[in-house]
Parts: sequence; structure tokens; C-alpha cells
Amino acid sequence: MRKKGMCLVYVGMLAAVVALTPAVSWAADWVSDGKAAAVLVVPGETNAVPGQAAELLARYIAEITGVRLPIVAENDAPASGPRVFLGATKAACAAGIDLSALKYDSFIWKTDGRDFFIAGNDYLFASAKGNNASACRGTARGVYRLLEEYGGVRWLLPTPKGVVVPKSARFSVPDTLNRQENAVFAYTAGGVSGFGEWSLANGQRMAVDVLIQGHSWDGALRNWGDPKKLFEKDPTIFALIEGKRHYSDSNFYLCTAHPDFVEMNVKYFSKLFDSGYQWVEYNQSDGYRRCECDKCDAMDQLDELATTKARYAKLANAPNPHDKSLPPAERLWVPFNEIALRLYKKYPDRKIIPLSYGPTFIPSRQVKQFPPNVMISLAREFPEYFEAYAEYGKTIWTYWWGDYHAAGLTPNMMAHDIAARVRELANRGVLGIYACGGGVQWGLEGPAYYVYAKLSWNPGLDVDALVEEYCRGIYHDAAPEMIKFFNLIEERTAVGKATQTVIEQAENDYRVATANYFPEAYPFSVLNMLDMYLATAKKKTAGDDFATQWLALTDIQYRYLKIVATAFNLYREYRYVRNKTPELCDELLAAIDARQAFLNELSEMKARKEWLKDWFPRADAYMTTAATGGVMYGTLNNRVPFSEAFRKELEKVRAAKK
Repeated sequence: MRKKGMCLVYVGMLAAVVALTPAVSWAADWVSDGKAAAVLVVPGETNAVPGQAAELLARYIAEITGVRLPIVAENDAPASGPRVFLGATKAACAAGIDLSALKYDSFIWKTDGRDFFIAGNDYLFASAKGNNASACRGTARGVYRLLEEYGGVRWLLPTPKGVVVPKSARFSVPDTLNRQENAVFAYTAGGVSGFGEWSLANGQRMAVDVLIQGHSWDGALRNWGDPKKLFEKDPTIFALIEGKRHYSDSNFYLCTAHPDFVEMNVKYFSKLFDSGYQWVEYNQSDGYRRCECDKCDAMDQLDELATTKARYAKLANAPNPHDKSLPPAERLWVPFNEIALRLYKKYPDRKIIPLSYGPTFIPSRQVKQFPPNVMISLAREFPEYFEAYAEYGKTIWTYWWGDYHAAGLTPNMMAHDIAARVRELANRGVLGIYACGGGVQWGLEGPAYYVYAKLSWNPGLDVDALVEEYCRGIYHDAAPEMIKFFNLIEERTAVGKATQTVIEQAENDYRVATANYFPEAYPFSVLNMLDMYLATAKKKTAGDDFATQWLALTDIQYRYLKIVATAFNLYREYRYVRNKTPELCDELLAAIDARQAFLNELSEMKARKEWLKDWFPRADAYMTTAATGGVMYGTLNNRVPFSEAFRKELEKVRAAKK
């Protein structure tokens, strides 16, 4: 062991990694002077997960140093170090490492003489039936963190060019390194969790065998039999709606008073638990419509609410769960309780997780306490919901990103806002997060995705430091301008959302906001400032191909934002500010045409397959969404000012004025 002198030669990553790589007084070399000084040791058992972690470590150390460390089974390990033991080795046990004390995919780094240990819980999920992709990977989490902290590796975007690996002649760790890092969440799924190594490296992972299915009635009915044949044989299985039993090919509405309803669900969830799942979500079909049969109506007062306050579906917009004037959907809660009780007797160690959503936003008043196998999955983040279900373990569905928002295919939630929400969920003891949407706008929401992933593992990280790390990692010398660029977008999204009332935001009802959102969020003065930041960034990255390519992605997605915002700004002027002059009509028509020209450009870009693979994450999803403009309760092609009808109005007004 000798003094550690940091002499990294950086490729792609600048000083941000230097600042993040701790200064260490003494170090244990694993690679020195172009030679391997350590061996990686894995358990000799059949579990492939620690071996995958060892391969990961060997691959990245080789990329950093040009030297690949050998990997051996524990029985073949040399008698003395330096040895790096990965996973549940016998040596780890002898060194006092108790993996049973670790929660989820938490991990331990431990130094013992010349030996170093990286160990966490590693096991394939039983439901995966041997699929090595589905597993709890505690040791791999320890490897990624080690590569990040002592190798300077950063997984900034989920493409081959988005991984930044500093080069060095050595790879060393402190010879007194001892640490345990504890997982906060059991899982973070959906959203940006499906990006392979990027996701796992940054903290998006599954550490429990959970089936996140949201609405489970479809699965239960199909497991019971062929839905169409069931309807033909006994239509009373299905909900009575407006005097008729309702059948559709999917998203089934069921009669919860039917004698087979409970048994149908017990059978389905028994099958899922038998297949290995530890946690499984339960919920009525989306867009729930109540069964109007006498037996269902006798269970609660939803029929009275429907008569006095219009359709009960309106309550899907997030009512106050403490509002005593709103009746609980006992027709849903009481049968669910029976299902949960029967499953608890058979599978006391498994969890069934109903979704508090739509009619089940209001807690049951008839069921005072669900059995211990019940957790609750919330679909809103408001304090009232945490209070209403305080006695249960909780997971949550979040709606932070997605083209269903007023912003459409432009940024909806940025880094600081995301950080505040993740920390709030961690403080409230939420066990798992499913993000509904996200991972499409890497050019504009990339810093927010990165911050979300990082804080999913460690909510205490500094947001500004992460944003700077991200910007310096991909934009290099233009980082200061790009930090200002993203901060301004974050500031403006907040202004745009302020055009909605608190109630409208709570209800997730964005229909009225789009035409107001863009002029408020991105008036011409703000667009000019964003233009200025990008122009300066382009000058600073001239000659730097790596930064230029990533800046090109941001520029593409910003141009779409600017086109949409410009059109809505001009439309506001057309309706409320300026006279309807031919010149204004021309400006609006040009803005409308600019969007079509942009879509044509995207279509032509599809031929650049290699560039898209390297520099445009989720290009397919982005291009598909751009064609519609996002949901926004109607595609842009059908909305003023982009609709064909409005184009004809403009042409007519222009002709009349000339």
C-alpha cells in the first residue's frame, strides 16, 4: 500500500468528477502500472447475480484502466489478497457481514486487511422463473456506487454515449473503506426505470418481487374464463349500467355483489402468489362505473350520490378523504376485505395492495381494519391521503411527467420540484414509487430524470450539485449556460401551472389550461432568453463534438417547445390583444406551418439510426408523441390554433382584410 496520487486522464467528463472523487490519503491498488493487483471473488453457488456484479466491476475497471481483473470462484481464490469478495461469500460471513440484517438491496463495503468486500442481498425473483433480468441486486448496487465514487463513472443518459468513463492508469479504493448504504424505497418503477444499466446504476430498481398492475379486474376475469363466454353464460357477472349488463372486450366493469366475485379474485391472486410474487396490486377497472343492481346499491349510498351530485366518476378527481358527506364505495371495499382475509390465511407473508383511486379515494367506514397483508397504494400525494391511510404501509403512483399534462410534449416537472416530492415521500415512509410517465424528453427533462433517479437511492443528495454534474458531464464548457437554461424552464413551468386553480391541479384536469399555460409559461421575452442561453452554449461547445451532439438533442426538443409556445402566444394576441390584421394571420399561419415542418424533419431523422441510438434516447416515443402533440385532452391537430378549422378561419380573415 502506498500514497494515492490522483492522475486521471478524462475523456468526456471534466472537473465535475474530480470534485466528486474523494481525496484519499492511503489507498489499496486494484490496478497499478498497467497490471492487475487484485482478484474478484464470487460465491461458488449457482446464484448468477453476484457473478453478474463481478463481471460489471471487471468490465468498467478494464474500461478505466485497460486492465481486466480476473474473476474466480471462492474455492479457487488465492490464499491472500488483495482480494475483492462480491456477494454472500463464506469469507464475507467470516468477516462478520450479516446480509440478513440488510433491507432490500442495501449493501456493505468492508475492508479486512488486504481483502475488500462488496455485499448485498442477491436473489432472482421467484416470479421470473429463472430470468436473470429480474432480481434483487444489492451487490451490483454496491459495485455501481463504487465505480461512481472511486472510478468517477457517470451514467448520465441511457445511450452508449451517455456513459462517461474517466481514464486512469490506476484503480484504487481507500484501505480503510467501511460503509453501509441503505435503500430507502423497495422499488422505483415506471417512468425512467426501464433504461437498463442507466436505471440500476442511478438508483431506479426493483428490490422486491412485486406485480405493479394497477387495475386487476381484467386479469381476474380472464383467469376465471373467457370473458365473452362468461358474459353469454351469466351476464350478471358484469356491471348493470343504465339498465343493461355492460360488456366490453377489456377494462371490464364487474358486479361486486355477484356470488363468484370474491372467489374469482381469490383464485387469481392465489395464482400470482403461487408463481412467486411477494406483493401484488389490486384495483377496480380504470374509469370505474358502478354496478346499478339492487344488491350493489344496497351496500352503500353511491346510487344516491349519483342522483344528487351527477356521475360518481367525478370523484376520481381526488376528493377530500375526510369529507363525511361523501359515501365510501363499500361495494368495493367490503368484497376486497373478504378477498384479503382469505388470502391472508393462505399467504400470511404476502401483500395485496389496493389502489386508492377514483371511488376508493374515500376509505371504508364499514371495514375498520384490513388484515395485516394489506398495504395501500395512493394515487395522490396530498397529506390528507397519507392521514386517511396512516395505519397501512404505502406505495404510490405519481403523475409527475407525461404528455397527458397541459404542457404536452414540453417539460412538466424539473429537478428541484422532483427532489422536494421524492424527499416528502421518503419522509412519509412510502415503500415504493410507480411513476406514470416520463423518460421521453431527455433533451429538456434530462436533469430532472437524473435527479429523480439519484434521489430514489439517496434523497439527501444536493440537487444543485447533481444538476451541475449532469450539465458539466454532457455540455462541458457550456454547463453554466445550460444550468441557467434548465433553471429558467423550471421557473416558467411553475408560472404556467399557476394558471390553474389548486382544485384543478388536484383533480388532474388540464382541459382548460393549455391555451393559457404556454403564453404564461413562455411569453416571447422568455423564449428570447432561452434562445440566448442556447446560442451562447453553442458557441462554447464549438469544436467539442461530444457536447455539441448532446446540445443538438436539447436544441431539437426546445425548438418544438418554442414552436408550440409561439403559436399559442400569437393566438392569444389574435383573440385578445392585436387587431386581426393580415400580418398577424400570416404570423399565425407561419407558426402552424413551422410545426408541420418540424414533424417532417423528425420523420427524415428516422433514417439516422446510428445517431438516434447514440444521441437521442427514446427517439421513437418522442417522434410518435410529437405527431399528436401529447394528449392534452385532444391532439394539437384538433386544437386551436393548430386545427384545420382555425387555419381556414385565418385564411378567411386574411383575405377579407386585404
